[in-house]
Order: sequence, then structure tokens, then C-alpha cells
Amino acid sequence: LTTAAAITMYLLYLPTAEAKRPRQEE
Repeated sequence: LTTAAAITMYLLYLPTAEAKRPRQEE
């Protein structure tokens, strides 16, 4: 796994995780 691939997967995963998790901070 290259660094570029890891960064890409990380950036693609973040929005998905945030969308599935309800925001409790607000």
C-alpha cells in the first residue's frame, strides 16, 4: 500500500464515517 493510496482511502473514508455517525457536539 503506497502513501498516496493510503491518503486517498483516508480521505474517502472520513466523509463516510462522519455521515454514519450522528453529531452530538451541536
